[in-house]
Amino acid sequence: EAARYGLSLNKDGQRRSAFELLAYPEIGWAQVRSIWPELSAIEPGIAGHLEIEAKYDVYARRQSTDVEAFRRDEGLVLSDVDYGLVPGLSNEVRAKLTAARPWTVGQASRIDGMTPAALGILAAYLRREARRKSSVAGKGRFT
Repeated sequence: EAARYGLSLNKDGQRRSAFELLAYPEIGWAQVRSIWPELSAIEPGIAGHLEIEAKYDVYARRQSTDVEAFRRDEGLVLSDVDYGLVPGLSNEVRAKLTAARPWTVGQASRIDGMTPAALGILAAYLRREARRKSSVAGKGRFT
């Protein structure tokens, strides 16, 4: 149906709202209005705001997801981590972590020069180690 209006979208069978179509970089208000003529009643200023909101909505949602992940990860405990064994950390970050000995990822995030990438590496390492330890602890048990 989208091709009938000159739009190239994923052929996934999903119906999309005007707002969802506006999120595509190549689709503007004029194209959406040609599909739904009743949208012509919307004032141009409001239409412009809707278009901008739609274009940035995907980024805002992604940022919300990142914030939720950070909140979940900031409480992870770093009590006995040997930073030399954490692959992917720079020597500078290792030195800062070793000197500061933060208790949690949240505390580590407040160390000067700590990067989001390093925090992600730490969180992934801690989750991986927790899975490995629970897997080892579960061996030898009867079910």
